[in-house]
Amino acid sequence: HVSIITHTKTSAPADRPELEIFWGDGTSDTLPRTQIINIPGSDAQQNLYEGSHLFSGPGVYILSMEDPNRNEGVLNIINSVNVPFCVKTMLVISPLTGGNCSVRFLNSPLQDACRQSLWVHNPGAFDSDGDSLSYELIPCSGAGCATIPGYLYPDQVPAPANTFSMDPLTGTITWNTPQLIGEYNIAFRVREWRRLGNGNYQEVGWVTRDMQITVKPCNNQTPVIADLPDTCVVAGTFLAFNVAASDPDPTQSITLTSLGGPYQVPNSPASFLSPPPANTVNGVFSWNTNCSHVRLAPWQVVFRAQDNGVPVPLENYETVNIRIVSPPPLNPTVVPQANSLLLNWEPGICGNMTGYRLYRRVGAYGFTPAHCETGVPAYTGYQFLAAVNGAANTTYTDNAVLFGVEYCYMVTAVFADGAESLASVEFCAFLDRSVPLITHASVGITDISAGQDTVRWTNAIDLDTLTRPGPYQFRLYRGDGFTGANTLIHTSTLHPFLLHPDTAFIDIGLDTRTGPHVYRVELFGDGGTTLIGSSDPASTVLLSATPNDQLVALTWAANTP
Repeated sequence: HVSIITHTKTSAPADRPELEIFWGDGTSDTLPRTQIINIPGSDAQQNLYEGSHLFSGPGVYILSMEDPNRNEGVLNIINSVNVPFCVKTMLVISPLTGGNCSVRFLNSPLQDACRQSLWVHNPGAFDSDGDSLSYELIPCSGAGCATIPGYLYPDQVPAPANTFSMDPLTGTITWNTPQLIGEYNIAFRVREWRRLGNGNYQEVGWVTRDMQITVKPCNNQTPVIADLPDTCVVAGTFLAFNVAASDPDPTQSITLTSLGGPYQVPNSPASFLSPPPANTVNGVFSWNTNCSHVRLAPWQVVFRAQDNGVPVPLENYETVNIRIVSPPPLNPTVVPQANSLLLNWEPGICGNMTGYRLYRRVGAYGFTPAHCETGVPAYTGYQFLAAVNGAANTTYTDNAVLFGVEYCYMVTAVFADGAESLASVEFCAFLDRSVPLITHASVGITDISAGQDTVRWTNAIDLDTLTRPGPYQFRLYRGDGFTGANTLIHTSTLHPFLLHPDTAFIDIGLDTRTGPHVYRVELFGDGGTTLIGSSDPASTVLLSATPNDQLVALTWAANTP
């Protein structure tokens, strides 16, 4: 479904009860006008044309509408009366990006200017999908929707120095200041950017607007709105702040209004208490935020101050970005299993997430998110562990764990557009060391026949000595390469207590030049008659081997029962 909105002069003899639209696939249709809205206090009206079209399949389509004539005498378009008027929209149909609704403009394009007075405009672009928006000025389009030959931006028309620009993030257009009386045509494009599952942003469409600025002779000064900072709150927070505006001319009064996405949401929309017109005014923005407002892109609110100057009321705009973030999942726990760690958590107050992200590090960090700091930042040393799909799936088993190592976790909620919640509290656990753990396996001397390896291991300090009594004994095994440590090379003495003093061995008479060796240690109880458990294999690694090398590097692995 498509809508075309135009603004025309009501008293003009040229009227368009229907418009032709080109669908970008080689076909076109004539759309009927379905609505006329007269704009109070002006000789102007808003026209709505609507229609639908079925595309044959995925693709990128440029939809366009062309009207035969512009006004006569436009200063920045040569022979403007014979130059067609064209606006375009890019539609992307792709299974990668999903469905899309185009940007809508909440603010009227009808806004005149005073010569040598600051002119400011914001279109009030709103995207119901929550896509990120960017703005750019473009030349006006003419015949065949091509760029008009010789088009000039308003500040390129020969005149005393002035600047004309558009903020790429807020969409605010500033002309500082118009110098020549007359009509100007401008155009701009608003692009939509969507974050895909791989974290990259993809352009999913754009919309253009073509508008006219009429500069008139008048003595007026632009209102001033006090600067407002961007803000961020956690969903469920009631947000309220004041908006102040004034006019340099004490005889002028200001009407302060607001527009933007927060007023368009169906669930708990924002409100703006607009004060009665006066020279100095204060309005109040308020929004009872909830989980349905959580999204990756900030919400944009535009405040407009308009004076009552004659013949041209001047306007100014202030834009505020409001970010709504989700609170974290609650009450996370981690429970050791036989060879794994079982994680559990609760969704928290927001149930509209699509899944969760799990992060892990060795040892605690003590991370507490700063205000509105979502996700788990890399500076904490946490690394992404796994994604869990589905809001109801609140468990995860971490099988890639080592005995005797403390693992700490944090979990966040993820939403459909890629937004991530605040991180949960840090929660930690480790598997008990009920078996020995090799902590050191290295080459001490590199030689073809007189090489030496050093092996060290820990006691099984978490072993239940009531069910597995001593005396205790270690047996060390070696193998060539990285697997198969089955040759017994050392048997310790018997020791009555678990903290056995014999936890190191130097293996001599080896060929440590041509290859590594693998080691494994077993723990026996009951006077050396009962096998309690075995470490994981740990291998030496030869990093360099020159005739004079003595010390090389080491690696070690952890153990499982």
